[in-house]
Amino acid sequence: GEFKPNDAITRSDLACIIDRLMGLTYTSYNSFRDLQPGQYYTDSMLKCYAVGYIQGDGKNLRPLDTATREEVATILYRVFSMEENDSSSRFTDSGAISSWASTEVNTLASHGFINGYPDGSFGPQNNITRAELITMLDNIISIYVTSNIKSADTITVTAEGNIINSKRGMTFARSTVDMNLYCTQACTQMIMQNSSVEGTLYLLADKMSLNLVNTEVSKVYTNAVATIKGAENIEELYVS
Repeated sequence: GEFKPNDAITRSDLACIIDRLMGLTYTSYNSFRDLQPGQYYTDSMLKCYAVGYIQGDGKNLRPLDTATREEVATILYRVFSMEENDSSSRFTDSGAISSWASTEVNTLASHGFINGYPDGSFGPQNNITRAELITMLDNIISIYVTSNIKSADTITVTAEGNIINSKRGMTFARSTVDMNLYCTQACTQMIMQNSSVEGTLYLLADKMSLNLVNTEVSKVYTNAVATIKGAENIEELYVS
């Protein structure tokens, strides 16, 4: 097969990538007139809509529309629960960035997650290419632990960036995470031993069992039922 790095990405293909990346399980009722049942992307679009990653106008989700660079920046901002950064835009065409995407683009750029073109512009309304999307994701994610991993259930990592964990029952031992650790909806059980998370630990499954053994965590965010052992090692706990 061919990767076709310069081809544009549709909103539906973007939804499929995010669905697999974040191990999405929640879904939504299909009330959209332009989202046909039984398409390869239908479930992924509804899952991304259910958690607020991809939005529509109430009647349409525009699955076959190509995604623009500013659209993708906004969606990734939501996916990774980024905190707003008010730094001014460094792009020469900052005035062309839509008002609804300005904060998101500037925040991703301030972290070095997105870059502009050699002439200093961002090209917010340009269709994003497959290669550009992969580059953005590679900049955001340092380590990805897939649910299909066949290696040992205990790993030791040192990550200067973000980690995504989709494997149930994974143990992080003697590990250091400088940014955030995302336990996806597919990850319902995790152990951390002699480790630390400098950023936020996101527990995204509807039910989660977390065991912190001699582990320091700056922040924990959960929007569901979580059983946490070693919670005294958490500086801040947020429940939505």
